[in-house]
Amino acid sequence: MEAPPSYPSGSAYVEALQHRDLCFADPLLAGATVELTPLGLPRPRSGAAASVFSLTTSSGDRVAVKCFTRHAPDLQTRYAAIAAHLGAGPKAPWQVAFDYRDHGILVGGSWWPLLVMEWPGDVSGLAEYIEARLGEPAELGRVATGFAEVCDDLRRRRIAHGDLQHGNVLIGTGGSVRLIDYDGMWVPDLAGLPGAERGHPNFQSPVRTVADSGAHLDNFSAWVVYVSVLATAVDVRLWLDLDGGDECLLFRRRDFENPERSPALAALAASPVDVVRAAGAHLAALCRLAEPEQVPPLDPTAFPVPDDLPDRREIPEGPARPSQQGGTATRALPAPPIPTGKVPVVRVPPTGPPVRRGNAPAYGRPRAHRPRTRRQVWTTRVIAALAVLAVVLPIVVTMTVTAVDVRAQMTRLRTEYARIMATLPPSLAEVARAPTARWHSSGVPSWLSRQYLNLNTDQVPMALGLPQAGAAVDARMAALGYTKDWRSQSCTEPPLDNSCVRFWERITPAGYYAADWYFRAAGGTVPPQASIWLTWHPGETPDDVPPVPGVGEESPVLTATPSPFAT
Repeated sequence: MEAPPSYPSGSAYVEALQHRDLCFADPLLAGATVELTPLGLPRPRSGAAASVFSLTTSSGDRVAVKCFTRHAPDLQTRYAAIAAHLGAGPKAPWQVAFDYRDHGILVGGSWWPLLVMEWPGDVSGLAEYIEARLGEPAELGRVATGFAEVCDDLRRRRIAHGDLQHGNVLIGTGGSVRLIDYDGMWVPDLAGLPGAERGHPNFQSPVRTVADSGAHLDNFSAWVVYVSVLATAVDVRLWLDLDGGDECLLFRRRDFENPERSPALAALAASPVDVVRAAGAHLAALCRLAEPEQVPPLDPTAFPVPDDLPDRREIPEGPARPSQQGGTATRALPAPPIPTGKVPVVRVPPTGPPVRRGNAPAYGRPRAHRPRTRRQVWTTRVIAALAVLAVVLPIVVTMTVTAVDVRAQMTRLRTEYARIMATLPPSLAEVARAPTARWHSSGVPSWLSRQYLNLNTDQVPMALGLPQAGAAVDARMAALGYTKDWRSQSCTEPPLDNSCVRFWERITPAGYYAADWYFRAAGGTVPPQASIWLTWHPGETPDDVPPVPGVGEESPVLTATPSPFAT
């Protein structure tokens, strides 16, 4: 069985998108601008299997370009079936338009698939939307209802999204729900294929596997999302106490694997609200089912959103404390008035769990961000360090490999130079003095875009005249296996500018050498002079390098094309 291809990394896509005119086959994307980081690099939104970039075309349209970093079997077949099924009826309000392209982006000399998607507009991820509206229970209730309607529409269209989670459910203005990331979507035409992914573990049944496929894929995750939003709308302390929004809503994988010892399900069971307790008990029962197919579809009428949710509420500063009876949480009493004058300071040892601060309401709305936990802080630091390493490491490796390669190529070049100079006649011995090494890269002074290396000498005196020097060099170069290029000028006739040049080339399996001899006739008290420009072109032949007009003497380009005037 053939091994799956190794897809480019996220950092490789970042590097490729710096040259969009070269990496994209679509002219519209090639001429687009990409969203940048503060460092001026394309900004990736990276997930487990892809990196997404935001591009704005020349017409002002914003699109999302998804570049895959992990092999997914039958990806082209899946997206063709999904596009055909979605296109068979009217566009759903939750749907985001997309276009799969098998040869979409050029990275590392190979073409890779990409997905061009409609940018969903002014939206927020579900967890971010909840966090920003903890003080608006009625609005959260409408989000829960809207999400249930989307799940019902998916069932009526015979579609399963496959990975319903906080990152793939987007909330727009007015509470509208959009769904993104259709990699794991199931439609009837894919009934014969195994599943493409397992989905986010904090939203999926503990018994679901990658191979699971079918219309039932969304049932468990739909209950998780709906119950989480419903419970938060009714009792905001659940979100605060369970650290909601940390790569989840209210529940995590450990809650589903061991519901009897789940702190989240225990918190719902202790809620003073009947619908929250009942919904939590139902979700706990779903966790104990042996097969994902046994999970029933989401039915919001079984646990409806209360009609009397207020538009505004205040957010408590810390987590709830259990009452003496072990039941519901009690609200703290208002603080006593501040006394005047000198009062003794009495330190009372704290009792109960620590109180979390920093989420006090402001005009009925919570602050945008709560203090992060130590785990969140370290996770952010690790991700930032890995992101920096992903950018810096390829550069360091490239510089190291280039430095080693340069050393080897310069050794090769100096060896060839010594070989040419070993048996020069005494009249040309001055040319054999130590040469100067320099980079040349098609006129661009950058080691990252090296084309060839050279060794050259300045004009040095010689005892022979031009005709004799040219004949001596011709005999020496031919004996060393070099072939004269047709552009070589004759040194036996009066040349232009009182000088002539000889172009010689020697091809090897690893590349070719180009030796350019320059001769200048005597003038006044100046004797005849000669110089050599020896270059090494790794991995090329003379035919690989076409003429480049205007390059100049600092980076000559050779060609072996025969002269049309040659006899």
